[in-house]
Amino acid sequence: FFLNRVRRSHSGAIMVVILSAVQGFFDNYGDPRTKDWFLMSSPLPTLCICAAYVFTVKVAGPRLMANRKPMELRNVLIVYNLFQVLFSSWLFYEVSVDV
Repeated sequence: FFLNRVRRSHSGAIMVVILSAVQGFFDNYGDPRTKDWFLMSSPLPTLCICAAYVFTVKVAGPRLMANRKPMELRNVLIVYNLFQVLFSSWLFYEVSVDV
C-alpha cells in the first residue's frame, strides 16, 4: 500500500527527472549539426507521435472499425507483391551488373 502511494504521488516528479536526464544526454552527446532539424531538437515530439500512434491502433481504430466489415484486399496485395518481386529482381540485376 505504501509503495503504491509513493509511486502515485511522485510519478510526475520521476517523469520530470527522467525527461531532464534524457534532454541533458541529447544536449551533451547529440550531433550539433542536427539540433535544428525537424523532430530532432527534443525527444518529446517523437514520443507524442508514438503515443498518438498507439492510441490510434489500440483505441480509436478498433472503435472506428467495430461495426464495419473487413475490407477485401486480396487482389491489391497480389498486385503489390508482384510489383515488389519485379522491382527487387530488377534492383538485384542492376547491382549485380555493376559489380
